[in-house]
Amino acid sequence: CPSWILADVTVSLAMSVQNLVDNTRSMLEDALQKQNQFAAQMRELFEYQTQEAQNLMQAGQYSEAIELYDKALQLKAADPSILRSQAEGFLQLHRYDEAIAAFDRAAESDGENPEIWYAKARCYALQGNAGESIFHLNRAIQLDPKVKEQARAEIDFALIREDEWFQTTVVG
Repeated sequence: CPSWILADVTVSLAMSVQNLVDNTRSMLEDALQKQNQFAAQMRELFEYQTQEAQNLMQAGQYSEAIELYDKALQLKAADPSILRSQAEGFLQLHRYDEAIAAFDRAAESDGENPEIWYAKARCYALQGNAGESIFHLNRAIQLDPKVKEQARAEIDFALIREDEWFQTTVVG
């Protein structure tokens, strides 16, 4: 086999490999661009769903808001602010076990947030479970002592207001 044929085959093979690399690079760049566009669309959808859910909450349409929060959570499963908002919807509908479960999920990623512990205390108080309510309220106060002022006026704590711990710790 003459060397010029071998050289032509080598050049031809090198050009084919270069074309393959260029085509692959182009396909990857296109895929990355499409992925970025898709991610942007998902963010927009998430923001739309959460805004609409907030509007529904303000309008007192809690069941509809909860459904939209569910859809938003499909896009961003562990978002603690969405879980807290959804839990508030459950709380407004007196669906305390579901509210507590949503607050628990929010606490998994935002456990140092006193609002979560305070809201769970409200749920337990409304269920008549003084022990759990006091436990969660105490944790909220440990995280933010200003919670005491809020708890003093909280109507949801009517069942535990006369408790010795509440009188000593919250009322002072």
